[in-house]
Amino acid sequence: SWILPRLIGYGNAADLLLSSRRITGTEALAMGLVNRLVEPAELLPAALAYATELARSASPYAMSLIKRQLADDQARTFTESRDHAAALLATAKRAPDYREGVRSFIERRPPEFAGLGETPVPASALPGEASS
Repeated sequence: SWILPRLIGYGNAADLLLSSRRITGTEALAMGLVNRLVEPAELLPAALAYATELARSASPYAMSLIKRQLADDQARTFTESRDHAAALLATAKRAPDYREGVRSFIERRPPEFAGLGETPVPASALPGEASS
């Protein structure tokens, strides 16, 4: 009752919770409960292709910031979220992955990002994090 309306809207959440009815994949897609549909036999290949594309083209450091931001923004106001996003962008721009992403785009080549264990920006430098 807390997360479902935030994911699919109050009306859809009320419908599902009150009726306890089963829904089709097409219905789940239409209400935003899922973001894509694939045939059962294509599920594993599609998931692997998506994971491979993320691993090949997205910075692990940037993805970690985005995942943290998505979770934290659930409890923030729009203004707090906007301000925090600006601070996160400034932090991300100081990381080598940002420069590598820009350089690889300009050079028209795949990026070569550092792994998460190699992230040069300490957690204490992130906006909203306390220093030790």
